[in-house]
Amino acid sequence: MEADNGEHGISETSWFETTKPDGPWDGQWIGYWESDTQNPVFCKDFFVDREVEDARIYVCGLGVYEVFLNGEKCGDEYLAPGCNDYNMWLQYQTYEVRLKKGENHIEASLGNGWYKSSMGFGGPDYGSDFRLILEIRKGEQLFCATDASWTVRHGDIISNSIYNGEWYAPGSGQKICAAKTVEGNGVKLMPRLSLPVRIKEKIRPKELIHTPAGEWVLDMGQNMTGFVQFVADAPKGAKIRLLHGEILQEGNFYNKNLRSAKAEYVYISDGQRRLVSPHFTYYGFRYVKVEGLSDIHLEDFTGCVLYSEL
Repeated sequence: MEADNGEHGISETSWFETTKPDGPWDGQWIGYWESDTQNPVFCKDFFVDREVEDARIYVCGLGVYEVFLNGEKCGDEYLAPGCNDYNMWLQYQTYEVRLKKGENHIEASLGNGWYKSSMGFGGPDYGSDFRLILEIRKGEQLFCATDASWTVRHGDIISNSIYNGEWYAPGSGQKICAAKTVEGNGVKLMPRLSLPVRIKEKIRPKELIHTPAGEWVLDMGQNMTGFVQFVADAPKGAKIRLLHGEILQEGNFYNKNLRSAKAEYVYISDGQRRLVSPHFTYYGFRYVKVEGLSDIHLEDFTGCVLYSEL
């Protein structure tokens, strides 16, 4: 580029990608509306005759979702597709993925989010059923799309809520059945406008406090939005509970200012050692009361701070 005064410069190489072409989706909305799970997992096996390095997944799941291809999470964001007025428009997300030659396995795990919350816009739930629409393609070539051939099973997340938190029990999921197609609600499905929410910082607890009330409380050293990731190594059936709060009162843990919000994370161990963190909730907190662990080590806990690019 050269200006009128003769100055010139060369920019660094950059690129952009257009969204999914306008027009009808090949994928159909599929749903699950039984009340026997808060974590339906939609699944599909599909065959690809060659390796594809740069395929795209286009997906929207309600309330919130995570997608896994061949056991690996697609993308690094949380709480997609985000919070907006779902009666007006729905955002879909795009993920770049690699398809292996032969059999591939896709899963979409769904939670309640704001869509199935009594504390969304206007009070009542937007919807009573979980919904998913998805396509995997490269250009004009379609490799997989949601339809009635998908199956759905119960996931291991027993309960989840933006405000109340999450209960997670690995190995508890069961019941497999066929997914069913559902009618779209006429709301426009469009490319994302909201920036993705990601883990932008990781911090260690500053102190383990033994309160006058006999509680064990982690002090993260700052107020933060996100969650705590921790190493769980407990006997089968043991219950580990984390409660989140913003202040101490007379040196003790306090979260009554959160009113009806439980702001808890409960892990029920299957006896295996693993790194544990929530999938479909987040908290605003500085202090974390830990219950169910007799031996607490600060190095086993990490604060994961969530936000989008500023």
